[in-house]
Amino acid sequence: MNSYSWIPKWIPNKSFGSIVLGDDINKYRTELNLQRIEDIGENEDNFSYYLLGFDVSIDTEDGKVSSVSVRDECIYKGINIIGMKITELADLLGCFDYQVEEGIVHDDGDIRTPVHFDKFGLQAWFSCNVLVTASIADYTED
Repeated sequence: MNSYSWIPKWIPNKSFGSIVLGDDINKYRTELNLQRIEDIGENEDNFSYYLLGFDVSIDTEDGKVSSVSVRDECIYKGINIIGMKITELADLLGCFDYQVEEGIVHDDGDIRTPVHFDKFGLQAWFSCNVLVTASIADYTED
């Protein structure tokens, strides 16, 4: 990762680490040593990338960063939200206006439940009431 220091800090509706939502992905491909992992959608500029050495994936639309999914460490107000219970996360965010969707059964039998904190641009995925993935986007235009 060149002379770059990775800090997994989340700023709601704006960024994760140095990755700014809405930025051109090419800005990060070399500096962060991103590996393209799959095409998403029908547009040739829609891809998923993996941040090598970290459990972070980045989705793009039209070549721009549309979301970042984090499964390891996501720091908000100095606290890692991965591993929190839904009540702890709601307390930290000061947001009790969230939407819980129906859980999705994965191939391994694990049920993951998406919980939307739209004001924060966060879709939090819970397994056994513990946050396992934070999907970060910018919901300010919705």
